[in-house]
Amino acid sequence: INRHAHSIKSTVSIMGIEVLPLLTQMEELGAGASGIEIINDLHAQIRLICSQAIEEIKKNEAGYQI
Repeated sequence: INRHAHSIKSTVSIMGIEVLPLLTQMEELGAGASGIEIINDLHAQIRLICSQAIEEIKKNEAGYQI
């Protein structure tokens, strides 16, 4: 879990999605092999934020089509 959380950090940072604190917490919990309930909650939050970002991108993209 911590390895995946760490690798996602750079991708979302480049995209401007504000989930770095959530990913950092997930990474730390994963490194300690603890807090699976918290990790699941963090995962749900991250998925929601990323889904909202994707929808926003789709809306913006639709406005730029020629």
